[in-house]
Amino acid sequence: MMWLKNLLLLSKVTLLLLSLIISAPMAKTLNISLFPIHNDVDHTHIVSAGEYIVLDHFLRKLIKVDKHGGIQSDLAESWDIDHAKRKIKFKIKKDQKFSNGETISIEHIMSSYLLQKEKGTATHYNFSLIKKINKLSSTEFEMLMDAEINIDLFTSLSQPEFGVIYNSKKPNDYSISSGPFYLESLTSDIFHLSKNLNYGSNGPIQKIKINRKGVEKESFKKLADGELDFYVPYTGISTEDSLKIQKSKNIVKTSPNIGFTYWLSLNPKLIKDDSRKALRNKLEVCMNNFKLDFGGWERARQLVFPNSFGAMNEKEMDKIYSGKHKYEKKGTTYKFLTFKGFSFNKEIEKCITDLGDKVETVLYADQKELSNLIKKNDYHIVLNNNDFASLNVLKNFKWAFNESRPLFFLGEYKEKCLELIEQGYKESDKQKRERIVIELQNIVLGNSLAVPLAYKRVSYIHKKEISLDKWPMNFPFINFDQI
Repeated sequence: MMWLKNLLLLSKVTLLLLSLIISAPMAKTLNISLFPIHNDVDHTHIVSAGEYIVLDHFLRKLIKVDKHGGIQSDLAESWDIDHAKRKIKFKIKKDQKFSNGETISIEHIMSSYLLQKEKGTATHYNFSLIKKINKLSSTEFEMLMDAEINIDLFTSLSQPEFGVIYNSKKPNDYSISSGPFYLESLTSDIFHLSKNLNYGSNGPIQKIKINRKGVEKESFKKLADGELDFYVPYTGISTEDSLKIQKSKNIVKTSPNIGFTYWLSLNPKLIKDDSRKALRNKLEVCMNNFKLDFGGWERARQLVFPNSFGAMNEKEMDKIYSGKHKYEKKGTTYKFLTFKGFSFNKEIEKCITDLGDKVETVLYADQKELSNLIKKNDYHIVLNNNDFASLNVLKNFKWAFNESRPLFFLGEYKEKCLELIEQGYKESDKQKRERIVIELQNIVLGNSLAVPLAYKRVSYIHKKEISLDKWPMNFPFINFDQI
């Protein structure tokens, strides 16, 4: 009878194991399609929205911005600013771990910031403002600043550039991470992310597959077929797909107050003042005659979104576009730098050739290539885009004027623009700060340094079961740990 007892015992053990397997939560994998993303993502020089989103999953920061735009602690337990507002002391939480189980130390934080300071290529913050970093104890350090500490530092502290890396000698190796996920593997098409079990999150997502090519034509079908869970249609939604979403019981569209402004930068070094204004007014007429009734496009006459912070009224905009200006025909060719597939390339080319000049169109592949090409300063007209509808419009202008990725040819107006931005950061009165944004627009648009073309609002298309309640809808935030 011993064999029978052993068999019964084995059966009980088997049943117990089966019950544990059945009751254990299934590993949840999300399949995502976002903006196009480079293979060699680099948090020291972020040049695209896709890179920003991926890197935000790998890197933990000292502080984070909550759903309502408030500053909250993350890796930092507390902080203190001295009376002169030139020194800030941080105390970090104890026993916080990287994905490999090693403790995040003061040295890791300091070396991460010093690396950014040394490279000097960060897009969203000027690390040269950090004068010195001192270790005070095993849990405390201080930063001495070269400028008065303001809200810009705190919002920047929540971004990937201020993320903590494991090894400053291998800064772009994200296989060991401080953030909610680490890079498990990378193919030519897919970023494979795995949950950092030491991050301390209770989020249900265990793995993420991110399509780095940002598949467009197949995305909606893949979502409907269950091959995708979430995607951002960065070139807009067709009327056909919009109708399908409305009828679907399983697919929904979430529309945050986030989007991009597309404009043409006119180079004052290569195009004279009156010719720029004449060209601007001609482009204004061309775009007004073009119907923007597809792909989620909206006509833009200024850089920020209508009814948003820093928006000009109709009277102010009409003043900019008024007046007659003489167009000087040079009999030469305009070099037009744009990206392939932009919906209005042909209209822009025709608008210029109608004035009697020729156009040589040069296509750039992505924001990283644009970042390198625009610095050469030998293009007459450049297509650009930036987010001017987020939490801090002044900061977005500062990004656009950044030397590591300039989005405007400012010419002689550069110093005045930078001066206004610094005034805006120091101004506590919201109305006065908004007037500064309007003055910035007046300089850039009034002097024909930019010609607004169109707005493109961002939409999230996703399965109904994915809740985005934790996501703020008034500034860019896509983090799949928070669903």
